[in-house]
Amino acid sequence: MPDRSKSEQEYRIIIQASMDSFWKVGADGRIIDCNEAACAMLGYSRDEMLTLFLHDVDLIEDEAKAAEHVRMVIAQGHDRFETQHRRKDGSSIDVEVSAYCVPGAEAPLLFAFSRDISARKAADKALRESEARLASVLRAAPVGIGVLQQRIFQDVNETMTVLTGYRREELLGQSARMLYANDADYEYVGTEKYRRIREQGVGSVETRWRCKDGRIIDVFLSSTPITPGDLTGKVVFTAENITERKQAETSLRESEELNRSTLQALPAHIAVIGGDGCIIGVNQAWNDFARSNAAGNLPTVAVGANYLEIVRRAADQDELARRAIDGIEKVLNGSMAQFELEYPCHGPSEQRWFRMTVVPLGIITRCGLVISHSNITERKQAEDALRESEESYRSLVATSLDAVLMTAPDGRILLANEAAARMFECSVEEVCRRGRNGVVDLTDPRLPLLVAERARTGRVHGELTFVRSDGTKFPGEVSSVLYGDRNGEVRSSMVIRDISERKLAEAERQAAMERQRDTLVREVHHRIKNHLQGVSGMLRGMVSNYPESAIPLGKAIEKVRAIAQVYGLQSSCDDARVRLCDLVRTSAENMIGAVSIVCDLPPAGNEAILAPEETVPLALVVNELLTNALKHIESVDPQRPVKVEVSIREQAACVEIRSGPAQFPQGFDFVRQKGIGTGLELVAALLPPQGSRLEFRQEADEVLVRLVLESPVISAINRLA
Repeated sequence: MPDRSKSEQEYRIIIQASMDSFWKVGADGRIIDCNEAACAMLGYSRDEMLTLFLHDVDLIEDEAKAAEHVRMVIAQGHDRFETQHRRKDGSSIDVEVSAYCVPGAEAPLLFAFSRDISARKAADKALRESEARLASVLRAAPVGIGVLQQRIFQDVNETMTVLTGYRREELLGQSARMLYANDADYEYVGTEKYRRIREQGVGSVETRWRCKDGRIIDVFLSSTPITPGDLTGKVVFTAENITERKQAETSLRESEELNRSTLQALPAHIAVIGGDGCIIGVNQAWNDFARSNAAGNLPTVAVGANYLEIVRRAADQDELARRAIDGIEKVLNGSMAQFELEYPCHGPSEQRWFRMTVVPLGIITRCGLVISHSNITERKQAEDALRESEESYRSLVATSLDAVLMTAPDGRILLANEAAARMFECSVEEVCRRGRNGVVDLTDPRLPLLVAERARTGRVHGELTFVRSDGTKFPGEVSSVLYGDRNGEVRSSMVIRDISERKLAEAERQAAMERQRDTLVREVHHRIKNHLQGVSGMLRGMVSNYPESAIPLGKAIEKVRAIAQVYGLQSSCDDARVRLCDLVRTSAENMIGAVSIVCDLPPAGNEAILAPEETVPLALVVNELLTNALKHIESVDPQRPVKVEVSIREQAACVEIRSGPAQFPQGFDFVRQKGIGTGLELVAALLPPQGSRLEFRQEADEVLVRLVLESPVISAINRLA
């Protein structure tokens, strides 16, 4: 008996230590015992597991099938099979089960070991998908692919015929010379490409081909022999049409030069700061100011210097520097969208003030910053002059003869000055006789509110409508304080100022300010757009310097470009408001893809105005949806354009993007954020939570995306009758 007890103990230790799940199951399918691995695999506690039956966790077999399977194992003695189990949290896993029947005293028992094979299943599926993709790559490759021997075409794919305009039969057996405009190009490619093959095993070269219709296109050729080192045998080549890329490179160089010139011409001192705090670019104004003020210490603020460390050191002794580094770091870590600080920077012979503006470099946290310092000395001097003027004005007001009344709680006017008589166009005695109810417009709804406020706090300041002796009404500013006189009686003092002219001036000034604001906003948006284009240009320049970051830099460039488009639209509108149709049209026109984008916009006058705070996120959403539509269109001939339709309703606007042929990837679920990729993850993050709805639908061989926008995303809708 001791040996048996020891054996059972060892058996239980082994079972508990097993990495595989172990279950002991009764003939009725109930789980009688299990090890910790089984609990961990399914997410149940041991007590919860012992309340379950096989069909509670098996996704394949219901209660009847599970009972039948148990009877089969009892009859056969064992079974090995694969199935799926449901975990406590509702998720499923693939498992391999090995079950054995053990005769019992009362009824047989099943001992079962199960192993999680989800990873293996996923690997098998990925392998099958990879093989399928590899098999279809030649059929669907977006580049021309072919086989040459002694530079004679032996085989070409369909893309090669589309690229050149020749039918397959017209190419096979012909010399590659037929595609070159002259002998020099043909000889150069043969010499240079085959030299590189001999040296590197692969030869790549850029050249130009003449298509069947006479068009000249830029192509990138890459070749390698099927048998390494055998240049007399067959050679596989790929041909990529890079005409648009070459044109884009030319445009990019011109744009970069324009942006660089624009940045250099700006009067503000501008520096681009990397995520590590180092200066990676400055404009001429920055260098000029640093040179004239650094006293020979220019390297401390030049490219390569750590700007953040410089500010941090200054923060140890300067409060403004402490505020500056705090704001800069908040923008860098994404907790603040923009930081501004005005500070003095006086020279030995003049007083100067600057405004520092810090904005993130792109939308990626800790990607970097753009810091500009603008000279605001003239504005500060104007403000100081204005302050002095206001102080002088207040002094004049203090000695002016505003209407002053002393009143009793019952409304009697006990005392009035001459200014009151002039204001109400009667004698002082007449003002006192009329009383408070005779000089105040009793129908003014503000009167009871001001009286109640004075009763509650002892003082009040506001505006009321007053009545002159001839019955005409005028607006007045009133200040009143309750106090007790020498006899303990409650009294109130009232100072009244006729603000008729001020009201008229305020209305005119407000109208002028609105006009000035619109002009300023358009100018600011225009400058922001130019700055963003400059940033985009610098990022493009960084791609060649940091090729390993080409993909994230490319995405950043795309997002900066989309934001720049928004500011471009705002700067072109008198009211700086962005219309949905303008945003969609501009985004579509700036897309680059294998197919065109056709926009169907409502007639002029039908407009959906976007809320200002949602304009940039929506621009990024539309840009990403169009990019996604272009990217996932399958290669067919002829290709269909991407269709974009905007419709304006009474309470909402809708943007529909239709592309095809295209199919959703398996497992695609935008609502549950499954299988959507990083692009749509960004869309989901940017989509306003209120007033927007994004829908995806497969219609035949086309993908339809519907973006529905309502209030508060849409601030106004204008529709033609």
